[in-house]
Amino acid sequence: MTISDLSRAAWRKSSHSGANGDCVEVAASPNIVAVRDSKRPDGAILVFSPAAVGNLCRRSEAGAQHLATFSAKAAQLVPNPASYSHPGGEKRSPQEGVAST
Repeated sequence: MTISDLSRAAWRKSSHSGANGDCVEVAASPNIVAVRDSKRPDGAILVFSPAAVGNLCRRSEAGAQHLATFSAKAAQLVPNPASYSHPGGEKRSPQEGVAST
């Protein structure tokens, strides 16, 4: 498959995509990896080299591992993150960032 030959591409959608169609579809060959919006199959197509996609996947996996390690360390530092005291003394919700009484 080449960039000019995407009309014959075999597009695949993730088995994890929901019924609402908010997903991307991928078509791959040894030369390119093409990505498009599943709701707009006639719309724009992004084309990448397999090496670029492999690099993205490796970096994403490394980032996910880093985030998991960071989250575990943060949980040790803040055993009850549901609320914390602001230096001014009022309680704040980390989710909302709003002072409560």
